[in-house]
Amino acid sequence: MRLKPFVILFACFVLIGASSLFGAPAKKQKEKLPPLTSINFIDRSGVSETIQSGERLKQYQDVDFFRPQSYQRVTRVFARNSKGEQKSIITSYHANGQIKQYIEALNQSAMGPYYEWHENGQLKLRVYVIGGLADLGPSSAQTWLFDGLADAYDDKGRLLAEISYTKGVLEDESLYYHTNGKIHKKVPFSQGKIHGTLEIYHPDGKLFQKIQYEDDKKTGPLYGYWPNGKLAAQETYKLDRLMEGKYYDKNEKEIAGVKNGKGVRAIFNENRLLSLNEINNGIVEGEIKEFDKNGILTSSYRIKNGLKHGEEIEYYSFEEVGKEGVKHLSINWHDGKIQGVTKTWFSNGVLESQREMSENVKNGILTAWYENGNMMMLEEYEKDKLVKGKYFKKGDRTAVSEVKDGKGIATLFDPSGNFLRKINYQQGKPVE
Repeated sequence: MRLKPFVILFACFVLIGASSLFGAPAKKQKEKLPPLTSINFIDRSGVSETIQSGERLKQYQDVDFFRPQSYQRVTRVFARNSKGEQKSIITSYHANGQIKQYIEALNQSAMGPYYEWHENGQLKLRVYVIGGLADLGPSSAQTWLFDGLADAYDDKGRLLAEISYTKGVLEDESLYYHTNGKIHKKVPFSQGKIHGTLEIYHPDGKLFQKIQYEDDKKTGPLYGYWPNGKLAAQETYKLDRLMEGKYYDKNEKEIAGVKNGKGVRAIFNENRLLSLNEINNGIVEGEIKEFDKNGILTSSYRIKNGLKHGEEIEYYSFEEVGKEGVKHLSINWHDGKIQGVTKTWFSNGVLESQREMSENVKNGILTAWYENGNMMMLEEYEKDKLVKGKYFKKGDRTAVSEVKDGKGIATLFDPSGNFLRKINYQQGKPVE
């Protein structure tokens, strides 16, 4: 599936961390613009006003709309040129008045530079648009076609990405940067697909991963390296399926392996082991184990047909309880939906809560206890609606409040027995 150009550019801006404020918009403003034929203002309250009177338009002809304004948005339409073409410019503004977006249009089609700024005035995006709807809404942006190099910056003016387009299609090498200015990724594109050698680098500039792609699919070797330059992973792919793999810790000890599409794959970030993933038939299928920065197990679950299936367990961190393997949460999954009994435990091993779930919603009995094991509440749900419930003070056997037939008051306490709040229920749902 090919993503829309704007989706790709936005995703790159959000996900890739990495030089100066781009000055072209100010230069653009100095160019002689044709006479205005109309101008539309939308103020902070959403009230729209359109001016078409020649005398009133003159006062806006030379206004610098790159400077802070009191409007949400301004649309300027200019006189047609000798070719009969009509230019328009749309600008929008942050709540603090700083310019937010700028786009040009020709004959009501997006055509020209598009700029976007952070609220502090730093440039966020710079790209050239050669087609699409001439508007600034998200749905219009999905239709834009980019051409040339698109740049993305963070709110400190640091370059995040340089993404290359040819007539709306990703083409040639795109670059992504760490915040220190060094290259993070080199991604080769051909006709909108990743094709060639993709390289990822550590923040110090040393190679982290080298991956071979053909038509958007991993095909061929992958090499991964620790910051000390030692081999962390060596894999072989065939059409996105992992066929062979060997994985090493920083001391070059083998910790996992895949052979003939079956085994365990180790996932690393730039500094440590993140998870061990069971591989079957070249894809993730089976148990997943996730680890913290000290290599201690934090959670485990299973994948079937790309979805969580079976029991998922989360553990307390070693820092919280001083030992490994203390359960915090247990969830049962069926084809990607929570189904069955979900449990939580206090750090001392005492059961904290137990609830019955059906397709991601509460359906059945929910029980909760205090840290000392005393009953806190007993509820019954039907398709996520509270049917009945009893609520107890710590150490009491008589309910302090009840819900019957979906109506009543739930009195809530913290694990130590301190009062939190009361919630009024009507027809099985809380009401203000």
